[in-house]
Amino acid sequence: FFQKLGRSIMLPVAVLPVAAILSGLGYWIKGATGDDDNVIALFLGTAGGALLDNMALLFAIGISIGMAKKSDGTSALAGLVSWLTITTLLDPEKVAALQGVAVDDVDPAFSFIKNVFVGIICGLIGAFCYDRFKDTKLPDALSFFSGKRSVAIVTAGVSLVAALVLYVAWPLVFGGLVGWWLSARTGSTKW
Repeated sequence: FFQKLGRSIMLPVAVLPVAAILSGLGYWIKGATGDDDNVIALFLGTAGGALLDNMALLFAIGISIGMAKKSDGTSALAGLVSWLTITTLLDPEKVAALQGVAVDDVDPAFSFIKNVFVGIICGLIGAFCYDRFKDTKLPDALSFFSGKRSVAIVTAGVSLVAALVLYVAWPLVFGGLVGWWLSARTGSTKW
């Protein structure tokens, strides 16, 4: 499982050099010209930033393709469906509405829900749903949704359950990671 996951991670990681080159060229041109409004620098920097800002989404799609038994666009769509479902449900504004509080009172962990870790989870959900439900046969009245068309529907349902789990678990995980990072940074062993 972990070897396959490692190979799957290589797909979105392969995008990083391109993103770094584009961003680096943009910053280099901006520094060399001394012009913060240089069109070419802005163009290249924005292109590189677009890839870096959406790495978690790239991981959701790439992991879903790589972990599926057969690489298929349907598995990629399933990873995207899972990503959109989970990150939208756990958006701070949605969480505030669910809790009946102001957005400022929502746990800060939900402001960081769009991360690579959640992208990997979404990719795994997409691959699992694709492998398990791609050959589903439904009654004639629902036959349009049989086979690969059922994958996205099932993925949305599984992602709802995953969002509920993350609704409870993500603040704890995020708090632990922040505590660990702060203790490592300060040299303290106490969280």
